[in-house]
Amino acid sequence: MYRKIAFFIFMLTAVFMLQTGSCSADIIEYGTHTVKAWSELQAAVDQGGTIILTADISGSSQITVSQRDTTLDLNGHTVSYSGAGPLFKVDTGSLVIRDDNDGECGKILTNRVAIADASMKDLFTIDRGAFDSDPRKYVVPTEAEKEAHIETITSSDGLWYVRGDKVPYELSTEPQSPLILTEGGDPAAMRIMLGTESGRMLEASQYSLNAVINKTDDAGEAGTDEAAEVCSAAVASGDNAVTVTPLASGLALCTISAQITDSSNPSYRTEYATDVEIAVESGAGYTLTFSADTVWTVPNAPAAVTATLRNADGEIVPESEYMLSVENSMADDDDTKIEINGSVITVTQTDDWDAEAVIYATAPDGAGEPRTLYKAETLVIRPESERPAAPSGGSGGGCSAFGGTAALFAAAALFAALRLKGRNRQ
Repeated sequence: MYRKIAFFIFMLTAVFMLQTGSCSADIIEYGTHTVKAWSELQAAVDQGGTIILTADISGSSQITVSQRDTTLDLNGHTVSYSGAGPLFKVDTGSLVIRDDNDGECGKILTNRVAIADASMKDLFTIDRGAFDSDPRKYVVPTEAEKEAHIETITSSDGLWYVRGDKVPYELSTEPQSPLILTEGGDPAAMRIMLGTESGRMLEASQYSLNAVINKTDDAGEAGTDEAAEVCSAAVASGDNAVTVTPLASGLALCTISAQITDSSNPSYRTEYATDVEIAVESGAGYTLTFSADTVWTVPNAPAAVTATLRNADGEIVPESEYMLSVENSMADDDDTKIEINGSVITVTQTDDWDAEAVIYATAPDGAGEPRTLYKAETLVIRPESERPAAPSGGSGGGCSAFGGTAALFAAAALFAALRLKGRNRQ
């Protein structure tokens, strides 16, 4: 009887959940709504949160934003407006227009009518999309875009395209930074790749490359003549590669930029850049070792190793004759903090991270430019939780006391289970 009642309650609950779920098909999560018709747009704006278009919509009624902070994600669709006044009227709430679609961005077409009437400029902003009405006064470039002089808006096919911070491609190199070479050694070719996070790569014919050698922050001011003394960089014609030739021992920075030559989607940025640190070691045979092969870390607890630099004869180089530094990409890492004091390297991590950092042993400050790089070596950092367990001691075939106790406990548990099984059969 009890089983029948429990089954009835279970089925009743399941039916109730299915019915309540079907009533909210247009609600993805709290504060996020989907809209597929103009008649739904005003009601969604009144609720605030994020609105995602799932179809092209058209209408002539003005949309009023008040009291609520709202984001309209065009999601690759088109909003066509035929009213006489501005499409959006923003009073006390706020509205952001964006498009998180990875493909072609959505459009807002107003027949050249103003996109919005906002009581304050910051109440209405545009992050990404295409518009037939000038959107420039609604776009607020980021500080990074201002510093890099990135053009946020382009004009094409009678439309204005706002790119915002939606970046579909990532520029990467193989091998990755830093590239370690030897003074007087062979050149090295870096393969340049421009692709999406999902792995779709552009062909080499779809973009052009440029490479410039600069000084690293550690070695001096960018753009100085000493950088060219460390190495040179040449772009392979018609290929997606940059060849770096070592000239003299030292550190330099190779800035590689890619310009998309055939962009079918002007809503995306067309220029991408990355920095590769070039480390040209001295050919004099120096070695750099650490007091431990691996730095084992516990979150928020410092762990230290000591570095030793030796010359070609195996003699230890005095600390006063060199200085240690860490590769640029790890210098400002918030999760893995590396501090260097003389020959002592201290690592502090915020969590259990696997990391590797290249440590440079260079001539000290004031030794002239470019500063000689004696040796570059990789410091391996692993969480203490991954450290292999030490071999257990004890006698009797290598079984520890704990192992024997565990075996006895397992036998007792098995015996109890068999007795219980026997009782159930009776």
